[in-house]
Amino acid sequence: MDLQAFWQYQPEQVLDFLKSGPGGLSEGEAKVRLAAANSRKKQQSPLTRDLLLFLSQFKSPLTLLLVAAVILSVFLGERSDVFIILFILISTGILSFIQERHAGRAVEKLKSIIRNQVKVMRNNAIVKVFTEEIVPGDILLFSAGDIIPADCLLLECKDIHTNEASLTGES
Repeated sequence: MDLQAFWQYQPEQVLDFLKSGPGGLSEGEAKVRLAAANSRKKQQSPLTRDLLLFLSQFKSPLTLLLVAAVILSVFLGERSDVFIILFILISTGILSFIQERHAGRAVEKLKSIIRNQVKVMRNNAIVKVFTEEIVPGDILLFSAGDIIPADCLLLECKDIHTNEASLTGES
């Protein structure tokens, strides 16, 4: 069974494949699945992440045009132009890197402060877990106004309404 297209199967087939049921997963099984999912995530070292962020500052078309101007100035023997353009390139790259790095860290701090919770069925009981702790096979419970935190297959619903404006681009 291909879970990339889970919506084309009957709910019972999907639950059987995921070894789940209407009562949800057991707490132990959920922890095992969460640990397996976390082990598959690729972790970058801070140095690698910073290096990639710094190099990404030099991929805009205007910056590439300045790099081409430096290369052309080297071939033409214009040393003063080379130093001026290189100074501009490196200083703007460093300033942009510092600004984007600080913004990224601020976003990470906000994400760590603001964590969404969702109700799931575990061991035939309703439990609140953080969205990053949802695993395949969890039975999610929604009420009016909830945000759906993952791809889901609706097992049952009553008077469901969705706001698809963010998907369709409507204002």
